[in-house]
Amino acid sequence: NPGAVVAICPQNTTAQSLKRYRIQTPQSASYARIIRCDRSTRSITVKYIKSAEIKHVPWSWLVGMEDTSKKHSLFSYLPAAKSIADADTRGQPSLGHLVLALKWCRHFSSSSLNDKNTPPMYLVNSVAERASILLCTEVLLHEELRGSHSRRDETTRKINMQLLDLFGSDFDSSSLSAVMNEDILESIKMQLKDELHEASVEREEE
Repeated sequence: NPGAVVAICPQNTTAQSLKRYRIQTPQSASYARIIRCDRSTRSITVKYIKSAEIKHVPWSWLVGMEDTSKKHSLFSYLPAAKSIADADTRGQPSLGHLVLALKWCRHFSSSSLNDKNTPPMYLVNSVAERASILLCTEVLLHEELRGSHSRRDETTRKINMQLLDLFGSDFDSSSLSAVMNEDILESIKMQLKDELHEASVEREEE
């Protein structure tokens, strides 16, 4: 299935074919995400998770595959409302609720200096980092489950623009930099680079 994670271990198929079900050491395997499968050549096109390199590999190199049937999202795929007052808090939580939480963290970082009756900054940092990681995970999971055909719809466009507003593009600093660890922020921007790039291009065309 496209999007599934596989473990790949290059091997001499002639010498190793009888050993393919003898599990090799984890250090010998690399992990990649499937892009497409070609039955005619008995190979798959994958994108390695660590290096982002795209390669064609034979089926015989596969030593493990993720069970994607167990995947499901926790947050519905909806953008943030224009204000907290307009947000629907009675139904299933959505990506928009995480966006609003991060906007609150951003607002807090700029206003807390003038207000002594505010939560400690380390609590805001913790909320911002955990909400960002959860938002990133859910966005990528929705993208995988919904498929590439839905990347151009209006809901996706709005969510991508809200992600850009929070995390910035490759050329912009993030508005959350004051409340998040830099390494965590850069990791999230790297994982969401496709979504941020699409939103950045659209913003330039406006």
